[in-house]
Amino acid sequence: MWITIAMSDSSAFHITLAHASILLAQEPNQWTGETTESVKHYMTSVHAVSKRLQDPVDSTSDGVIATILGFACLDVRSSGIGAP
Repeated sequence: MWITIAMSDSSAFHITLAHASILLAQEPNQWTGETTESVKHYMTSVHAVSKRLQDPVDSTSDGVIATILGFACLDVRSSGIGAP
């Protein structure tokens, strides 16, 4: 389901690319943190969602909700919550 939303929504796509960039750069079983590419995609997504939240109709769209969930997932992962 996640990839379906990401492929149909620009802001969700960029947060997915941010996740992918981090995962591709990390060493096995070790969190490597943000990459330049992940920050670029993250910020693109943040700016897009910020604009979309101003629109009463678009602010509750599946894409905006999925993107905000993507932000939460990335933040939880980067904070180390649930790490072994």
